[in-house]
Amino acid sequence: MKKLSFLISLLLLTAVFTAPLSVSAAQNAGIKPGSFFYGFVTTFEKVNLFFTFNPEKKAEKAFKYAEKRLAEAEAVAGDENPDAVKTAISGYEKNIVLAAEASKKVKDETKAENLLNLIAKNTSKHQEILSDVLSQVPDEAKEAITKALEASRKGQEEAIKKIAELKQEVAGLKQEVAELKKQQRASSTAPAQNIGAQSQPTSIKELKKEIEGLKKQAAEKEEREKQAITPATLAPSSIPATTSQTETKAKGQTVTLTNSFGISYTFEDPMINQQRIRDLINIGFVVTKGELPEGIIIKPNIEVSTPTPILVEPLKIVSVNISSTFNTMAFEWTTNKLTQSKIFLSSTGDTSLTVHQSESGLSTRHIAHIYNLNGNTTYLYEIETVADTEIIKKQGSFSTKQVKENAQVKIVVIGGSGCNVNVDRRYCNIEVYYFENNERTNANSVTISADDNGVFGCHSYNNLQCGGGEPTDTSGTRQGNPITGFTRPGGSDGQPVAYFTYIPSASGTRTLTAIVNGVINTITVMGQITDQ
Repeated sequence: MKKLSFLISLLLLTAVFTAPLSVSAAQNAGIKPGSFFYGFVTTFEKVNLFFTFNPEKKAEKAFKYAEKRLAEAEAVAGDENPDAVKTAISGYEKNIVLAAEASKKVKDETKAENLLNLIAKNTSKHQEILSDVLSQVPDEAKEAITKALEASRKGQEEAIKKIAELKQEVAGLKQEVAELKKQQRASSTAPAQNIGAQSQPTSIKELKKEIEGLKKQAAEKEEREKQAITPATLAPSSIPATTSQTETKAKGQTVTLTNSFGISYTFEDPMINQQRIRDLINIGFVVTKGELPEGIIIKPNIEVSTPTPILVEPLKIVSVNISSTFNTMAFEWTTNKLTQSKIFLSSTGDTSLTVHQSESGLSTRHIAHIYNLNGNTTYLYEIETVADTEIIKKQGSFSTKQVKENAQVKIVVIGGSGCNVNVDRRYCNIEVYYFENNERTNANSVTISADDNGVFGCHSYNNLQCGGGEPTDTSGTRQGNPITGFTRPGGSDGQPVAYFTYIPSASGTRTLTAIVNGVINTITVMGQITDQ
């Protein structure tokens, strides 16, 4: 028995250490939490990470393990096993934090940016999965998932921030390279196109190396020019007696020329070096010390205006509009740039979060509809919007309307209490009536659901669109379970009514639930799938 246990452990250890560790966007759940072998797998993963000293490899492995834990949590979410969910979620949280930390230690900027981009992109998907898991698990597991959501958001934010820092550093180094090359062109007699003809490096390491080389070249060139233009001091006895007073004065006059980059040249004999002085003046040098003698013609300085830097407007959430009913919320917000946006939602006194992506995708105008809320409840929201390396948030709150008194909901299956559907997937018709003070009246939000995997249909009417479920098709029909519609002003009896179609998933008793303005009612129907 001991030999068998040893062999099993050895096989698992070999599998963990020899399995390929390429990073992917998603993982499949393998052995689930609670299994006999689950502890072996996670232990060997921890050992593997402990003995991985390369930050890049450690980040890749930790990210892979995080996605594996997330897949496990998703797989056991509906098993009524909160301990298994919490175990998987705890593993996800630890690994996603480790992946983010290790990525920041990668010295190769290109590899670090690739890893950080991977984390920033995929954590958005993780948050959607976590939100979905949150809606399925018992209350005792919700706190762990909420913590994991926060860890995922923090990892995403840190990754985006680090990417921005890397890009900013590269941009600064590129600007320094450009300025050094410009100085070379200003002081070089070689054709301008020969300067800096090599391809532009992009990594921080390569840029720093090029900057050092350019500075060294500039220093060597300046030293050579100083030696070339500074004549040897002549002994007093060697000065010809016929030297005129003007020439003596000119030779004794020291002149310094300087350009806008701070490069200076000093001439102790301006008359001898007048051609060199003219050349420097023509490319922007000016006299900063001494005076030029007569005979050196200076062209008028052409003032070169420094271009006004283009100010890039920071990312902003320009406006937010909220409209809510008794159990729904319509959210609309605008940004000054094209962004990907989402909303994190929680009710007061509840630590759990739900994530709702903008239905607009990459846009400046964002829309989100949220259904099945509680009436007379205050909700907290946080909008998170991302554009390139910028990320901003906006928090706020809203309250759903209070359920009206003396309100009632009635559900009617047309044609009797049964819902007979044949194999051709024909449907039965459902009508929902809403009463206030015993009078049928209209309602803008009528939500219906069933306790099976059956599908409801809802058709748009008079420019009103149904909500929830799949997107509407070309005829304006939307399908889902639950699904939200509205009453029409006149049904078959002339009274307001909400129309739905329903296809049960299988034969058997089904419970239908309708919610109108926070008022709830249920009925039991017999679903029947037939060959006729």
